[in-house]
Amino acid sequence: MTPKKLILLIDPREQASSVCAFALRTRGYDVALAERQAEALAWLTSRHTDLVLVQGFAAARMRTVVRA
Repeated sequence: MTPKKLILLIDPREQASSVCAFALRTRGYDVALAERQAEALAWLTSRHTDLVLVQGFAAARMRTVVRA
């Protein structure tokens, strides 16, 4: 069995991120949530992530570029 792909979802809006995470999980993905940039960067420096989604107001405030 292949491991599930891990998506880090960055969005300060808890309800919106929960709905999106639920939809992704029902399609077979593992999802980690971060509300702030600092949380996301800590996650990215300590764990492997296949995809990062930045949504809502977080996208407008995000100034750090993360490259794989």
